[in-house]
Amino acid sequence: MKQPRLSRSYHIAKLHTIILTAALIVVSSAATGVAGVTSPWPPATSQNKPWAYWHWMAGAVDETNLVRELHRYADAGLGGMHIIPIYGAKGWESHYIPYLSPRWMDVLGTTVTEARKIGMGIDMTTGTGWNFGGPTITPELSCLRLDKKFIAVPAGQKPAPLSNRADVLTVLAENDTAAT
Repeated sequence: MKQPRLSRSYHIAKLHTIILTAALIVVSSAATGVAGVTSPWPPATSQNKPWAYWHWMAGAVDETNLVRELHRYADAGLGGMHIIPIYGAKGWESHYIPYLSPRWMDVLGTTVTEARKIGMGIDMTTGTGWNFGGPTITPELSCLRLDKKFIAVPAGQKPAPLSNRADVLTVLAENDTAAT
């Protein structure tokens, strides 16, 4: 059986793929430090490597495990960790360290010191809970959120109340007759 003839565009696409692959090999060789080849990329630092969230559940952490985990994260190529102190884990109550207590600050200090030693950065959410909330925070003290709602209002009528909260900051109304 006769093979179908491949089009000119197929051969051009194949040539582009070969050229792109060769370019990637050259760039990756430069990035891995092949002798005589300089990389066009800046050196990797903790600022341009990926970071990850690190939940500290009720501060049920200890220096030994934190240091071990930091080294594992660094070995995996992470540049830093973003600590998020949140509520506790059931069954670990005996390990809880009160948030911002002297012991909690010591543990945080050990973490920051060790991260610096191994070239990592540490960042932290400046509060506890899912985002600065919890059962003791009233609606008046809570963070705001953006609500986007589409409500059809017949001409000459008023819309129903948009919220049961008094903190609606902005309402944007649009006439959709131009779209029809």
